[in-house]
Amino acid sequence: MSTNSIVALAAAGLIGLYFWNRSRTAGLLNYTVRGAGLSFSGITPILRLDIGIDNPSDNVFTIKAFTGSLYANNNLIGNASSFNIVNVVPNSTTIYPLYIRMGILGL
Repeated sequence: MSTNSIVALAAAGLIGLYFWNRSRTAGLLNYTVRGAGLSFSGITPILRLDIGIDNPSDNVFTIKAFTGSLYANNNLIGNASSFNIVNVVPNSTTIYPLYIRMGILGL
């Protein structure tokens, strides 16, 4: 095996290890609700949740968006969205605001 092949194989292994470690440490993030507020847009209620994201690792994570649907008893009652770019720094807690736009009376 040539030196170039060994170097290329070692580089590919290190790159693979880097991405595997990043995906593994992303699973260590802890999420808790740190605050809540309620406002209205016309008659539509909007719930704001401040989500605390605890990062016990030594990696920086960037959250670019969070979207989803909110269900209760298999019924769609609202949509959640936040398009704030937040950096979750190592060994700390970062607050991420999440807005949930509820359907009128859950319909």
